[in-house]
Amino acid sequence: MLKKTLIFLTMLVIAMLFSACQSPSSALEATSTVQEIATITQTPTIAPATPTFTIIPSPEIFSGEATGNLYETVLSIPAGKTGLPYRGVGIPGMEITGPNAFAILTDERYVIADLIDNRLWIFSPAGEQLKTIDLYKLGIMNVSDMQVYKDELYVLEIYLNPPLHYRINRLSLEGDLIGYYDIPEGYHQENGLMGFMIDCSGKIFLDLEGRLHPLPITDVVLTSSSSEDNYECNGKTYYVHDTKRGEKPKLTAGSYTLETSLTFGFGSLSLLKALPDGSFFVVRSDVVNDQVIQVDDTVHYFSAGGVQLGIARVPVDERYYYVMRNLTVGPDGNVYCLLPKPDSLKILRLKFYPSLEPLLPGVEPPMLASDAPLTNPGY
Repeated sequence: MLKKTLIFLTMLVIAMLFSACQSPSSALEATSTVQEIATITQTPTIAPATPTFTIIPSPEIFSGEATGNLYETVLSIPAGKTGLPYRGVGIPGMEITGPNAFAILTDERYVIADLIDNRLWIFSPAGEQLKTIDLYKLGIMNVSDMQVYKDELYVLEIYLNPPLHYRINRLSLEGDLIGYYDIPEGYHQENGLMGFMIDCSGKIFLDLEGRLHPLPITDVVLTSSSSEDNYECNGKTYYVHDTKRGEKPKLTAGSYTLETSLTFGFGSLSLLKALPDGSFFVVRSDVVNDQVIQVDDTVHYFSAGGVQLGIARVPVDERYYYVMRNLTVGPDGNVYCLLPKPDSLKILRLKFYPSLEPLLPGVEPPMLASDAPLTNPGY
């Protein structure tokens, strides 16, 4: 698919660029701090921290028209010339890069991966800068993806200079290195590595161009008791079907299958997260303009019974540069988006509606067809 190819090439260029520029000595240069406190443009409504494996609150489904009101800005963090750094701004032929992944910890703190200074920034739900974690001191370089499981933060490291690092590192909530898993050959960027996910049992899956593959680990035992090769949550397996050009992308969730039509045949379906109560989020990407590569990304919220409950749109056209891990599900059950602007990083909470209009006239509407019975109550 064209969109997957573009994402893969972007990842490869960024990884090669920063692997060439970074070295452990760069830690001496990474001493700047964000002087301004992130401003709260709207007070977040965050539920109390929820222990793993309990039912996570579901996002609110708004009624009425969604025009111009697709998200709420939770935090605005200084970036660019002041604050978190960008690179490539104003340099002809150089791609703009900057913070490229974020996560929300179980205690509701925000973690942002700073690709330029190779550190993690941690902010409170109120926007206060709490601490930074120097990744050089942990022997970690080039974080391109992050996931939270229980009370640990997992970070994907791709470093292309000798010694080559393809690793998933495990950190405590305070930033201490607990351990790491090496990613073997055959699962690297040339094989389509785009990120990773962790299912409800703690099993790690590598995202190879939208397909999830269990991380091959021979010297450790993960917490998963499942013998399946598929992402699993609440006794249900989730997987994306292999499809050819012209075929509708399909995703299976338990006993139900979802499919969608694409405007020009370029795009995909991917699982964002499955929750312990059986509900789940699916991301639909559709290239709606194949001349200038304009993409419509929407997040679809489904009940345990395979019934769509709501849909949200990602403001792709507002971003300053491409972010590898721009979406995450918080402990309150809402979907959050990291949106870079020229002078700030925005953390958005997406708003879900029963339906959304097509992004452009004449393109396929953002719809997923499900083979779940229409009378299915969902739970």
